Amino acid sequence: MLKYPTNRAYMCRKLLADFMISTYLILMKTVIGELIELGKAHHDKSKRIITLPNKSQIFYGGLDDKEGGVANSALRRIKSTEFGVVAIDEANEITEDDFKWADTRLRHKLDNGQFPPFYVLLASNPCQNWIKNRFIDNPNPSQDVFIQSLTDENPHNPPGYSDHLRATFRSKEWEDVFILGSWSALREPDQLIPYTALQKCVKVVPTRMGGRGGVISIDTALMGDDECVIQYWRQNQLIDQRIFPFVENSMSIVGEARQMKDLNKATLYVVDSVGCGDGVAGRLEEVEGYGCVKRIVGGAVPEPDYMINRPPDMQPNFANLKSQMWWYMRDMVLDRAVSFQDNTDTPVLLGQLSSMKYKIHSDKKIQIETKEQYKKRCGKSPDRADAAVMAVWGLRSAPDPKEYFDLDDDDYEFMLREKKVSNYGFGARTRAR
Repeated sequence: MLKYPTNRAYMCRKLLADFMISTYLILMKTVIGELIELGKAHHDKSKRIITLPNKSQIFYGGLDDKEGGVANSALRRIKSTEFGVVAIDEANEITEDDFKWADTRLRHKLDNGQFPPFYVLLASNPCQNWIKNRFIDNPNPSQDVFIQSLTDENPHNPPGYSDHLRATFRSKEWEDVFILGSWSALREPDQLIPYTALQKCVKVVPTRMGGRGGVISIDTALMGDDECVIQYWRQNQLIDQRIFPFVENSMSIVGEARQMKDLNKATLYVVDSVGCGDGVAGRLEEVEGYGCVKRIVGGAVPEPDYMINRPPDMQPNFANLKSQMWWYMRDMVLDRAVSFQDNTDTPVLLGQLSSMKYKIHSDKKIQIETKEQYKKRCGKSPDRADAAVMAVWGLRSAPDPKEYFDLDDDDYEFMLREKKVSNYGFGARTRAR
């Protein structure tokens, strides 16, 4: 702000009240306060604007429209303003939509007609949300910079502060996160699948191989921010996937899926048949036959028990089919019974799988958060994760490929010896839990 005269910045947290009792105090004490006391900067507290000697201005406040009153009207004014810098403290509190808004505000022109360097600056503790998915797991090297700041590197902490934290946490997991800065170690209480467990499933040989067939899973999306995802899975391994930002015609989804099925000799389509997916499933049934399509309606009642070797009174109780499928994926990941590819798309898939949350109701029913709740919290729909969950669920009932293709018994016995196919078949669990 001092280097580029007439620059403009917005400093904030999600809520104005939180900003005023935290970031604002540090700003006044260690950065701007002395300039104001010396008369080298002017502070308009009513408008929440600090003007520097070179006419650069720092606006400050919150991002939440629910603040009301003066704060609300001031925020609406800010949201129509152009900036050179937007700095967000405790960025783990905001959504990806908030970040996108900040990014669109970077178009301020200086009085000399030039543009300053544009920055969105985010300060955050490690967290399991869109920040990790976007900047840690899948960064854009051309524009994203991650600067790690560890507890021991902070000169403002009192002596022995890290030792005090270790004695307070008494947890290697928390120590890894808040002292060593790990973005993968911490599992939140309502996190369904630990990220560390997912990492152990990358290019792993699954502990069991599922059924004999292969499935094409389809998570449909037409226009909008959601992705259309088509994946091919065989023997609990993700073999191939195609991802489309959007599809204008649902019949093109049918064409892509049929091509992938023919190339890989898959035996079952698993389709999210809610919304536009209903038309996709209907067309596939028309051209391929009803037995080749498994329709998934996440809000439907759970299917009959998919586990073995567990007493009836120990069976999980699910609120809907979606919760049952995601819990099944969780069990498979914890058992290392699934295998993911090792490529540039993998961090996005693992990030979506690890970001799903759940809760247990008073009647002991397990419920996964809705897609709308996930999108509000993480800023994007978990389309790739949903496709993977449906595929692993569908593998349990994928038909034997010998019913459709030329595969003699010698070929199949070789696959068994090479551990390409489970002796138990269809993803059956092989031990009591």
